[in-house]
Amino acid sequence: VECHLCSASVLKNGIKTHLTEEGKDACPNAVVPCKFAKIGCRYKCERERIENHLMAAHVAHTDLLLEDSKTKDMTISQLNDEVKDLQDSKLSMELYFRLIDPSCALIW
Repeated sequence: VECHLCSASVLKNGIKTHLTEEGKDACPNAVVPCKFAKIGCRYKCERERIENHLMAAHVAHTDLLLEDSKTKDMTISQLNDEVKDLQDSKLSMELYFRLIDPSCALIW
């Protein structure tokens, strides 16, 4: 079959791959998201032009990476605090049960 975007001849069962996957046989005219979409870049353009965007938007992408890193650092800090709280709770429970029954052995 013929690709409706670039007129390339593609096997019928390969048209989806041609339009969505990267590689030498990928459609140059298919609209693709920026590689930084997962961290907030909303830019989309034809595959053949995406490199131009990546070169032009490197400062904006760096800002997105820094913001993403800050968010992840905050999440890690919160999770570390939660782990510490759970460890403290576990220790408190162990002490409590040992006071009640010194022969009690808790299995975690």
